[in-house]
Amino acid sequence: MSANKTEKPTPKKLKDAAQKGKSFKSKDLVISCLIFLGCLYLTNYINFTTIIEIWANTLKNNHSITPLNYTFVLFFTALKIFLPFLFLCILIIMLTTMAQTGFKIATKVLKFDFNNLNPINGVKKIFSIRTIKDFIKTFLFIIIFFIVTYIYWNNNKKIIFSQIYLNIESVFIVWKELVSNFIIILLLSSFIILILDAVAEYFIHIKDLKMDKNEVKREYKEQEGNPEIKSKRKELHVEILSEQVKSDIESSKFMIANPTHIIIGIYLNPQIVAIPMVSVLETNQRALAARAYAEKEGVPVIENIVLARRIYNTHQLYSFINLEEIGEVIKILSWLQKVENEWDN
Repeated sequence: MSANKTEKPTPKKLKDAAQKGKSFKSKDLVISCLIFLGCLYLTNYINFTTIIEIWANTLKNNHSITPLNYTFVLFFTALKIFLPFLFLCILIIMLTTMAQTGFKIATKVLKFDFNNLNPINGVKKIFSIRTIKDFIKTFLFIIIFFIVTYIYWNNNKKIIFSQIYLNIESVFIVWKELVSNFIIILLLSSFIILILDAVAEYFIHIKDLKMDKNEVKREYKEQEGNPEIKSKRKELHVEILSEQVKSDIESSKFMIANPTHIIIGIYLNPQIVAIPMVSVLETNQRALAARAYAEKEGVPVIENIVLARRIYNTHQLYSFINLEEIGEVIKILSWLQKVENEWDN
């Protein structure tokens, strides 16, 4: 069956998949953004000097500081430093994930799916395109890691070995710079792989959601309604119209709709009188029935919400069109006549 799935997923299919947590997202892209922005925050906005000073004071005054006081001060200092960092990490994960999923919430993701326990599905996942893609991606990441590590080591080994001459605070600062720079360089070197992985993940995601033609037809019927049922509805609508209304619709030049609640029929016979008049005036279900009958009989239906409401509020059935509305009605009549003439030619 999967070979017959050649149709792109419909908006409804994508929406249903998103509710089940199957929306497009690149996890590696999320993690990379988290590490990159986290490193920038740690190196630029967190001051580790406070913790170093606490340790130094403890070593100098180890007889006067109790273990409880030391633990209390260290805990709240670390909390003050790392709590904003924790909130930043949560915010980064939320924003990067929601930016990829289109801010759609997976409402059905917590429902248990017994298909996940099927061993056949497990074997299929092992030999799937996504597994091959992940293997290639991991292999490329390992190569980049070793290349970046080798180059970074050669460029910074003198700084690393020279730290035996530095004090504790300086060593801490140097290592902070070395580690953060290494992570940032590694991420930047992997940027192309991350983008290619995201693109590949998107196409695999769309491929997994592809539909066959029967699925598309079935979904269309569910959303728009079965054509046979819609035809039957039109027949039922027509039945609620009297013979007089049907006759008035047939003799009308055109109908003005609003588009489902109001319908106005316009009649004009220049041989009797040159002023158009209201031949049909129906609302709600009868308006739908009148529209269906007009379409069936080939009477033009023009959707004009403002004009339909205005005529409905200011006119009665079989009354002549007022001067305020006659200009717009004549324009529509002229346009219909022009279209009819071009069609005949």
